[in-house]
Amino acid sequence: MLAAYEPIESLDMVEINRGYPEVIRHYPDQSRIFESDKTKLHFDDGRRWLKRNPDRKFDLIVADVTWHERNNSTNLLSANFLHILKSHLKPGGVVYFNTTGSEDVVFTAAQVFQYIVRYENHIAVSNAPFIMSKQEVWDNMQRFVKQPIRAMYDSWIYQRAFRGLANQPLIDIAVKYRGRSGLVKITDDNMATEYRRTRLTGGTTWFSFLKKVWLSS
Repeated sequence: MLAAYEPIESLDMVEINRGYPEVIRHYPDQSRIFESDKTKLHFDDGRRWLKRNPDRKFDLIVADVTWHERNNSTNLLSANFLHILKSHLKPGGVVYFNTTGSEDVVFTAAQVFQYIVRYENHIAVSNAPFIMSKQEVWDNMQRFVKQPIRAMYDSWIYQRAFRGLANQPLIDIAVKYRGRSGLVKITDDNMATEYRRTRLTGGTTWFSFLKKVWLSS
């Protein structure tokens, strides 16, 4: 759907699974991404592709991140990787990704980027402040131009969702998280979310969970 957003001139998509195009061919809304002359698909590991293309700079990087406790999630959530993403941003550029509910992920991002705004589990991070007005956000949401995406976005359901998004205040949380205690900065070495700090929903460690189960049995 990003390809249907009028201001976007080009999209580089990096996908590790070569079977992806065949899978999404069964989902018409998603498969339309290949119809756009804006898009270019690269089959590679995202981190490796960035390191192989050090001169490529972007206004926006969107990372589709797996659950933070899963194997190899560190490759996409560590401060090391965030520094790689930061080096590929143009001035004022933004990285947008899913924290999958981990406070350690937000804390880590706050050590790398100056500004963070949050929407549910997702965070946008940048070294430039997020200062768009609600009207500017709303106006930008109306700039999807390609059919049938445009028709879908004109529906009252999407317009109501857009209005709700536009009314979300862009509150910077980076300073607050930099001052938080009890959180861990994720690095390639400590693999915090998948090894050192593996958790259940709500922040319960597996050890604490098993202890509770044992005491209650």
